[in-house]
Amino acid sequence: MIISALLGWALWQGFTRFSNIPSFIFPSPGDVWKKFLVVIQNGSLIYHTSVTLQEVILGLTLGLTAATITGYLLAKSPVVERVLSPYIVASQSIPIVAIAPLLVIWLGPGHILKGFNQCVDSLFPGAGEHYCGIEVRAGRAIRFNEISPGQSPCRGSQNLRSQLRCRFFWAGSGLERPWL
Repeated sequence: MIISALLGWALWQGFTRFSNIPSFIFPSPGDVWKKFLVVIQNGSLIYHTSVTLQEVILGLTLGLTAATITGYLLAKSPVVERVLSPYIVASQSIPIVAIAPLLVIWLGPGHILKGFNQCVDSLFPGAGEHYCGIEVRAGRAIRFNEISPGQSPCRGSQNLRSQLRCRFFWAGSGLERPWL
């Protein structure tokens, strides 16, 4: 591991020394270390780290709170499920790159946008987690010991609606949960 790190550092140093790429685009290891010491001494690293942590914690708190409520309502209320499911499926099919410029216009380029992004990133996978958990507890989805290797989430559930509802959440998150 140490040899790999030294080799990587040597290649990085050699590339920056012998290439014609300006140092503001691809700095050398020494330049990075000097800048690191400067931001530690002037306190900007700690300040920016604390702002980022605040944005992440606020976004995750809001997103997971909304996810818990949404997942519970979807699992317990057929009316809410029928009303919200098409919108959730549609929202999961839109790439964030397509709506990012609109979000910047609507929310501005500051902390609110970053917190909102974190909230949305945690909302749908979290709602799917809660929804599938409630489905499993209610006996409408399969248990861990009933899953064959390589089986996807909620496969083999007792009814097709339950299986599809569980799938559309996980399809948008890009995650596979083989333990459901």
